[in-house]
Amino acid sequence: MNRYLNLKTYTFMFLFILGFLLYWFGYIGNKDSFNATSLKRNYELLVGLENSKDFERLYDEFYLNNPLLGKPITKEKFVETKLKKSVNNFNAELKLHSITFNNNDAFINRLIVDCIDEECSQTRKRRAYKKWTFANNQWFPNGEVMCIRNNPYTIPPEFERSISLIIQRAKTSDFSSTNEWAKSIEESKNCIDIQYANTDEEIIGAEGLFTFNKDNNIERYSILVSPRYQVKDDLITAFLLVHELSHVINYQQSLSTGEMADCFEDEANAFGNQNEFIALLNDEELQSLNLRANYSKSHELNNMIQVYNEILNFEGENYSEKTLNYVKSSPYYQSQCRNFN
Repeated sequence: MNRYLNLKTYTFMFLFILGFLLYWFGYIGNKDSFNATSLKRNYELLVGLENSKDFERLYDEFYLNNPLLGKPITKEKFVETKLKKSVNNFNAELKLHSITFNNNDAFINRLIVDCIDEECSQTRKRRAYKKWTFANNQWFPNGEVMCIRNNPYTIPPEFERSISLIIQRAKTSDFSSTNEWAKSIEESKNCIDIQYANTDEEIIGAEGLFTFNKDNNIERYSILVSPRYQVKDDLITAFLLVHELSHVINYQQSLSTGEMADCFEDEANAFGNQNEFIALLNDEELQSLNLRANYSKSHELNNMIQVYNEILNFEGENYSEKTLNYVKSSPYYQSQCRNFN
C-alpha cells in the first residue's frame, strides 16, 4: 500500500511540475519583459509590419488587446484607415537614438526616414519621442511626445510668469485649436530655454528670436529676447513670447511630420496667435496695455500696435489672409524667409 501511495504521489508531483513548467515557459514565451531589449524588439516589429503593410497582424499584435485605447476600434476600420494613410509611403528606416524609462512608460528617441517614392530618391525625416507603456505584461504604443525633461531650464522668472499667463489665457479660448496650442506649450515648456540676448545685434535687431537647431535637438528649443525687455512688464513680454512660442510649436510639428512649414505662413500664424492672445485678455489687462502705449510711451508696445494697424490695411477676406499678405510684402521677412529656405 505504501508503494502504491508513493507511486501516486510521485506521479502527481511529476505532472504538477510538468504542468507548471509548461505554463511558465509558455507565459514567458508570449509575454514581454520590462527592458530595453524587449521594447526595441516590439518597436522594430511594429515598423516592420508598417513597412510590409501587414496591418491585420499589426492590429492583432498591438491594438486588439491594448488597454490604453480610450475607444476600441474594429480591425476592419483600423486596416482601412492605415491603407489610406500609407498610399504614398513605400518604406521606413528606423534609427534609434536612446530609450528613457519612467515608471511603466518608456520614451524612444528615434528618427524615421520615410521613402516617398519606390526608388527612395525622395525621403522625409520624422523626429520625436515615441511613448510606449508596459501594461498587462506587454509593451503597447502610446502616442508621441516632443519633450520628456522632468525639470525646466533655469530662465528669468518674468519669462516663467509670462508663459503661465499665455497658457492660462489660451486654455480659455473658444477655439479647440488654441486649446491644443496651449496644451502643446504646457507639455513642452521644460524643453524651452528662454534667455536675454547680450545685445540687440546678437538677434539681428529683432525683439525676439527662436533659433532652429541644425541637429534637430528635441531636448532644447532656444529663444533669445532683446535685453530691452528686462525693464518691461509681464504683459508686454507675454505678447512677444506668444510669437516666439508659436515658432517653437510649429517647428515641433514639422519635426514630427517631416514636413517643414512654409516660412511666410509660419510668421503669419505667429502674428495670428498674438492677435488672439490680445482678444483673450481681460478688461484690466487691456487697460494696462493701453496706459503703457499712451502714457508710458513703451517703444516695444507701440511698435507692435503699429504692425497690427498696418496688417489691417492689407487685402484679404480675414485677418489670416491680411497677415500673410503683410508678411510676404515685408522686406525683413522676405530676407528672413529667403535665408530659411
